Parts: sequence; structure tokens; C-alpha cells
Amino acid sequence: MDAGKAEPFTPLWETFLARRATVRDQEAARELRWAFEELRVAIFAPEVTTPVSVTVAKVGAALAALR
Repeated sequence: MDAGKAEPFTPLWETFLARRATVRDQEAARELRWAFEELRVAIFAPEVTTPVSVTVAKVGAALAALR
């Protein structure tokens, strides 16, 4: 089920949405936004390859580093 697949993604996405407007490095925020899209593809359509390998852990680390 899709809800189960989204479970690790959702809290990261909600945190990103809450923080993105106040981030000083807007370029990093834009890049992270696209990483979230790549992660969605990896989670919901794993048969589709993406240009960059992305995982929940990588996105979480990038979100934690976002200033």
C-alpha cells in the first residue's frame, strides 16, 4: 500500500515544508526539493531510474544540514 511506502518520506517532507521559507540558502533548498522528487520516484516507482541515487537517509541528512 502507498501509505506504508510513504511512511519514512512524510515526516521529512513535512519538516522541509515547514522550514523552506526561512532557509537562508535558497539554492540548497531548491536542490533538496528536487531530491524529494527523486526520492518519491525511488519509493513509488522503483522501476524508473533517476539520474541521482537518493535514499531517505541522504535526504534526511541534507535536510538536517539545510541552513
